[in-house]
Amino acid sequence: HFLLAVPAEGAATLLVPELYGTQLREETSVADVRTWADGDDPRATVRDVLDDHGLRDGRLLVDDTMWARFTQDLRAAAPDAAWGLASEALADLRVRKDDAELAALREAAAVADAVVGDLRELGADAVGMTEAALADRIAERLAERGGRGVSFETVVAAGENGAKPHHGHGDREIRAGEPVVLDFGTRVDGYPSDQTRTLVFDGEPAEAYAEVHEVVREAQAAGVEAVEPGVPASAVDRAAREVIEAAGYG
Repeated sequence: HFLLAVPAEGAATLLVPELYGTQLREETSVADVRTWADGDDPRATVRDVLDDHGLRDGRLLVDDTMWARFTQDLRAAAPDAAWGLASEALADLRVRKDDAELAALREAAAVADAVVGDLRELGADAVGMTEAALADRIAERLAERGGRGVSFETVVAAGENGAKPHHGHGDREIRAGEPVVLDFGTRVDGYPSDQTRTLVFDGEPAEAYAEVHEVVREAQAAGVEAVEPGVPASAVDRAAREVIEAAGYG
């Protein structure tokens, strides 16, 4: 786990596991990178870093998902510090992206979009593949097109599995004419993409599926139409839901 000590004046210090020391010295602008080894007690090193910067009674912000045991270790190292969540300081900064961040997000999305095109070309060749095999194919194509890994566990949900939120993928074989839900993304410069597409391989979907698909398309269009500066996300959500409810699928 990582600790960044930022004093009101002077240079910051980064404390990291020894395994990451060389990499971070090369990749970060922080000049003072200190490490702790597996056999060390990191709490003692934390106290040293905080003492050097006069932060034992300062303000410590922890990751919103930090394990409770590490939070307690930090509290033991700095019992007089004030505590908060890192998102208090960083969330507003992260919401608005700069040009480089936007470019990375667009590229990550473009890579995923291109892979959907690759999958469409499978056609009848996808029939008989297992969900897991298609997930592996997706990972391979993302890498070949310049993505860095998957941004979350890929979902390939064939037929009835498409009704399960975050199904994942298993040994279920893909059949002709059935919808297959694909939810995946990749990373570019650390920034992830995330998209969901539903494909039908070899054959036509059932008429009822086509009707539901059209309802979803209209709901999406209504949501897009509702988006304007200052409009809360709840209003966009409501615009889409109203279309679905009017069609009898609320």
